[in-house]
This record gives sequence, C-alpha cells and structure tokens, in this order.
Amino acid sequence: PSPPSSPRFMPSRGNGSQLFESKSEPGGAGQGAKQEAPAESPKKQDYNYAAMYEKFEEIFGRFIGEEKLSQGRPFSARKSPSSSKPPPKKVQTKAPYTDSDLLSFFERFRGGLYGWLRGFQSRLKATQESGAFVNGQAEDPGREDEVVAGAQMVYKVTDDKPEVYKLVTASCHTIGDWHEDMVSDAENPHWNILWSWSSKPKVNRQDLNIWQRVNHYPGANQLTRKDILKKNLAYCKSLFKPDRSVYKLFDIMPRTFSLPQEYVQFCNAFSESITFEKPDPKDKKGKNAKPKIIYGSENTWIMKPVSSSRGRGIFLINSIEEVEYGEAFVVQKYVSNPLLIHQHKFDLRLYVLVTCFNPLEAWIYKEGFARFCSVPYSTDRESMQDKYVHLTNSSVQQKLFNDPDFALPDCLGPMISDDPLLSLPGGSKRSLAYLKAKLEDYEINWDGLWQKIRKVVLAALFSAQGKIPFQPNSFELFGFDVMLDANLKVWLLEVNASPSLGIQTPLDQHVKKQLICDVLRLVDPCQYDRKALLDIVQRKIVERSEARGQKRSEVVRGKGRDWRDWVADEDQKKNAINSDLKSILGGRRPRQYGEKPRHVGSFERVAPGKDYNVFSRLKGLGREGR
Repeated sequence: PSPPSSPRFMPSRGNGSQLFESKSEPGGAGQGAKQEAPAESPKKQDYNYAAMYEKFEEIFGRFIGEEKLSQGRPFSARKSPSSSKPPPKKVQTKAPYTDSDLLSFFERFRGGLYGWLRGFQSRLKATQESGAFVNGQAEDPGREDEVVAGAQMVYKVTDDKPEVYKLVTASCHTIGDWHEDMVSDAENPHWNILWSWSSKPKVNRQDLNIWQRVNHYPGANQLTRKDILKKNLAYCKSLFKPDRSVYKLFDIMPRTFSLPQEYVQFCNAFSESITFEKPDPKDKKGKNAKPKIIYGSENTWIMKPVSSSRGRGIFLINSIEEVEYGEAFVVQKYVSNPLLIHQHKFDLRLYVLVTCFNPLEAWIYKEGFARFCSVPYSTDRESMQDKYVHLTNSSVQQKLFNDPDFALPDCLGPMISDDPLLSLPGGSKRSLAYLKAKLEDYEINWDGLWQKIRKVVLAALFSAQGKIPFQPNSFELFGFDVMLDANLKVWLLEVNASPSLGIQTPLDQHVKKQLICDVLRLVDPCQYDRKALLDIVQRKIVERSEARGQKRSEVVRGKGRDWRDWVADEDQKKNAINSDLKSILGGRRPRQYGEKPRHVGSFERVAPGKDYNVFSRLKGLGREGR
C-alpha cells in the first residue's frame, strides 16, 4: 500500500512504502494487486519503525561497512544487503579519527535516531487517540484548512523534548480553544505561539506578524550563561564604591571567576583564604618545618561548566591542585553557611517570565520548588565529593530516592493537609508553600525574604538587558536558582534557559502544568483570521502592481493635485489600514507595555513597578556603551 500522507513524516524515496505496515482485511487482494479505496473512513495504520530503522542501517552500511555495522546493533540483527559496487580502495591518509572513534560516533547517532523514531511514534499515537488525525490525514475533511485559515488559536511545539511537547500540549487542552499546528513550516508559520526547548528556534522573527510569539529571546545567553552573567554583574558593581547602597544591589552572586581567562586572579583569591596551622612553640624540632594548610569550609570553591545544567560536571574543591577542566568553567566561592532545614541544605527554583526587554517587563511566579539534599549537611573533608550532601539538583538527588532502602528525611516529611501543595510527594523537591510553613517553625518571615528575592531577580535582569535587544515577538520563561544563607542573605546561583518541564512526581504535575497554563494566558497572543489576512495580502499585491503601471508624474509628483487631496489620501490610507487590522484581529489589539494582562494567574509583576524604579533611575548602566 502507498504510504499515508503525514504532515510530519513524508518518505522522499520511491521505495518509501517499505517503511509502513498496513493491516489488510482477511480475504483481500493478493500481493501486488491494486487495492480499491474503502468506502468507509480508512482504518488506522501502524508505522513500522523497525523497517524505518533497518532501512537506515541498509543505507548507512554502504558507508561504514556491513561487518562494523553488525557489531553491537541495538535493535536488529538482520544483515544489510551488500552493495553491488565493489568496495573502494583504501587510501593511506592521516585521518583525524580512528575507525573505532568513527564507529562509536555512528553508533551513538543511530541510537539517537531510534530514540527520535520512538518519540515520534508516541506523539503520533497520542494525536491519533485524540481523534484529530487518522493515518496522518485530517479525520474531518477541511479541518487542516480550518485550523490554518480560520480565526483560531494555534500552537506549535518543536520536536526537541518529548516532555516539553507533552506538558505544553496538555496545558493548551486544559485552557481550551487551542489547536496544534501540524501543517506550517519555518518559512510559512501560521501559529500564534511557537514553543521550543532549544534556545535558538529555527524561525526568522523578521517574517512574523506582531501578534505571533516565540518563547525565546535572541541574546538571552547574556543572562543564562554563568560567565557572561558574572561579567554583567561585575560591570554594574564596578561603577560604584562598595560602601554605597547601589553597589549592594548587584552584590548578589558569590565571588566568581571564569576559567581559563581569570585563572591567575582565582589563584590570588584562593591563596588569600588559605588558613595555616600555627606551629607549637614547645616543639623545637618543628620550628623550621613548613606550616601545614588547614582544609576547611572557609576555602571551599565549586566548579561549574558555563553552559551545562542538571548538576552535570559540577564538583567541589578546597585545594588548588584539584582544579581540572577541559572546557570553559566558572569557579565560585562555595556558600559554606547555608540556611538549613532539619540539618539539610536546600535552594529555591523560581520561575520568572519576561515579556519585554528594553524596556523591561517581568513577572515572578508565586509558586516554585524548594530542592533539598537527601543527606545531612557537613563540611568535613571526607564529604566534599558527596553530591547528595552538597548538590540540590533533583536529577542528582533522584538517584538516591530510587534506592528502596532510602529513608525519607525529616525535611521532606509529608504534611497532613487538603492543600495539594503541602501534601503531594515530589521526590527531593517541595513546594514554596511547604517551605513557607517550615520556615514559620524557625520564626522566619517569608514576606521579608520574598522582597529580597524580587530585588535579586530585578538586579540580574537589569544587568543583562542592555545586551538583549527589544523583540516584540518574543517572551521567555527563566528558571532562577537562589540560595539563602544563615544570615538570610539571598544569593543568586545561576539562571536557566528552558527550565526542566519533566513530570516525574505528582507535585511536578500540579505545579508545572498550572505554570504553563498561566504563561499561555498571560502572554495571550491575539487571535487572528488567517483567511482575512491572506485576502488582504492578495489585494495589496494587486494594488501595488496596478500602481506601478501608472505614470510617475501622477503617482509620485502629484501633478495637478492640491495638497488637500494628499491629506485626504493619507487619511483614507490610515482608515483602510485600521479596517484591515480590525478584520484580521477581530477588533482587538496587542497588549501594550505596562498594561495589565487579561489573565495573570499566580504571577506578580516585578517590572515595571515600585521595586524596579530604583533600577530604572540608574541610566547609563546598559551594556550598549561597553
């Protein structure tokens, strides 16, 4: 049977029909016979991903050889048919990689392709079960045209992460009146919102209409790369003396150095904090001996790759000999006196939505996560390399939670409450509402801490926004990681682009789904009539072609016309534009900067506002002149 026409996968080869299986009816036509189209709606076909994968092996085997390809196959043991052409003669050249290196790379590439096919299979199955599409085609004739051409809210999620697709799709279905765009491509976008896990979505923003939105800003790495964020904050601090209150606004990150560029400065800072053991005056033999270094928490540093996440590549050091790196790193003074809950270290994952840069418009989510370590905090030298003591990343701590013998610590004990934010299990994470209740036991005022957190968020955004251009089609959800020390000072650890949207626990499901729903409602792109837009564009093309055919003296110079006629023409043009926009947008206009959105949800505005006025007066701190 011929392959179904799918908007997501279309075989480009003539033998592409081998990549699909068809469930034929018993007693049907024999092999090779023509099959007539059934009168009823076609039944669902199963995509044969085994055949897809083996077809890939068949083609790929011609490049790296059958014998090597058959070694360690992750999926199929079937040998690829050998090529009819004789193998090319080996040429003795200096290759940059050995055969084993290339084979290892190809094996990883094959595994990634197979994973993509399986993810595509699960997404297609979910789409078919929803009744929207059958056999890759619209179940209702004309449904695709209705979604593209009608005045409906349409979203598109790129194929980067299955968990992102699942959560965004579920949130859109919860809100209602949203349809997935399975038709348009990068050159002809018809969606209202494009959601991409990658920070660089493949879309040309210059070709978008003002009412279309993308969930990433160009240049947002000024905020999300650890070394660049450190540089931006250091520049703002350098403009003021340390005793001024403005300096303290930007003193929000532990002392940080970028390696390898600032290795010498780091060595000087490290040596300043070294503590030596005092010699015993009674010990005459040890008078001339070298003083011993005392290793303690006072001179502990943490090394992080500049662009990694989920705790990958992070380790602690308290000796200069332990500094090792093969890529760009930042080394940061370790906060050795963190605020503890039941002797366990924790930090906060906060969600900040930016709807405009230059001028800044930002919102902070009232709910988030407190991420706890599973093992009690210790500064002993033996515990320095224990990630379960020092790293709060849930991806790290989850490994310990998978141990059946693991006992839940007191800091993560469940609360008996009807509020799901207090009672739902979340692995090593708990909600901010849970943390607030725990801090009340320590007589710590949450409202005062929340004001400090807001100022830290504003300082980080303000320091980076001068390098992030104004982009009306963009918005972005950032993940801010902050920590509280024993003196209740708020430290900014890092800012994450595309914070994790994976659902591993019931608490994740409750918080993150509501978060994405509130983001979509707050961004609230305008609903527009695609058919009306197409008609207007076609009319404009005809009008311009007719205008070019007229004489230059009549059109450009206005020969023999009075100036009042020109004013009337300009007014007529403005009225025509307003009429066109009204027919496209249904009388609604995009929200302007500073206007209150129709839906805010659990977000609260941090800029513009009273707290941001302190930063807005500091003109000249932008990165334009740097």
